[in-house]
Amino acid sequence: MKEEYIVDVYHANPLHLESGKGNHVMDNNMISYLDMTSGVGVCSLGYQNQELLSLQREQLGKLTHVSNAYSNSQKQECAKLLCKRSGCKKVFFCNSGAEANEAALKAAILKYKRKYPNCWQWSVISIEGSFHGRTLATLALTAQADYHKGYEELLTHNIYCKKNDIGDFYSKVNQNVCAVFLELIQGEAGVYELEKSYVKEISEYCKKNDILLIIDEVQTGIGRCGSLFLYQQYNIHPDIVSCAKGLAAGLVLGATLFFHSTADIFHYKEHGSTFGGNVLSCTSACYVLRYLTDDRLDDIAEKGRYMREKLKQLNMIEEVRGDGLMIGISFHEKVCLDQLQNDLKNRNILVLYTRKQLRLLPPLTISYKEINYFIKSLKELLISYN
Repeated sequence: MKEEYIVDVYHANPLHLESGKGNHVMDNNMISYLDMTSGVGVCSLGYQNQELLSLQREQLGKLTHVSNAYSNSQKQECAKLLCKRSGCKKVFFCNSGAEANEAALKAAILKYKRKYPNCWQWSVISIEGSFHGRTLATLALTAQADYHKGYEELLTHNIYCKKNDIGDFYSKVNQNVCAVFLELIQGEAGVYELEKSYVKEISEYCKKNDILLIIDEVQTGIGRCGSLFLYQQYNIHPDIVSCAKGLAAGLVLGATLFFHSTADIFHYKEHGSTFGGNVLSCTSACYVLRYLTDDRLDDIAEKGRYMREKLKQLNMIEEVRGDGLMIGISFHEKVCLDQLQNDLKNRNILVLYTRKQLRLLPPLTISYKEINYFIKSLKELLISYN
């Protein structure tokens, strides 16, 4: 099936997916594939979870959407669950991770301008290798030059610091910085972690100097790394956290979490979203948040440790990175990732790669049997390449 009516920005794989069940997806020939991508981390609970489907069908029979001019219990409950599980005070719902980051950035600028009403020289710090979205503001936040081509004039408010280099941070931060954006694991760059000591020192500096610390958990959040949010493993207290992807288990939903220091920044009509807090999406998100109990989060963390240890034992793998079920793999130069992706597909396994790194984002429900099948298949292919 040709995508002749779709803007050509993806170069979509010719594999045409039709359905899914468990942790597998099926193509139009009903061939089943183990999905190690989960729609880039979106389908967090796999496919056709029967309890979730039952709740979705029930909600479809009532309402799918209402205007934010009215209240609904699903949105209220979802916000309450996020607040209880994270310690935040208020939640803003939107449609995507980029929009969640836009809301965070907008709040940071508002806070700064209220403090310095005659100053327009605000700046925002992000970290080289980061990816925060494709809207114009989040594109500017994204500290990768490849994404800036043609949009260089947007970068005037942005400062990019070297990853894990606290000296570089101190040399660039100044009195005009209103916020620091951090991805604790940089997913799009190839699953590279920020060191805990580096993050902790930045956090303490921000607190002392009234700079907002904003943690982008669009990919790392909602159980992906073995805790509901990854910042909970870093012993820090962010001012704002953004999330999306796995929040509604395949439906569209983003959220910006505002903590005590930022809960009252936005006033009436200063921000909004038509689809934000969609009833059906929030129904799904409530189920996801209840599903991710402490025991299940521990299980996700353990499965991730198991997979990383198994991967480290394979020849032609140079480095294994990540946390929980967010894993990046660097290979020996003999390994062609295009060929590897295709050869795994021929063994009925789907994977992603980015910037010469394999990126694994399987459903959080993946089983040890499925992990072992992936490891065995990868091992056999790497032996054949050597």
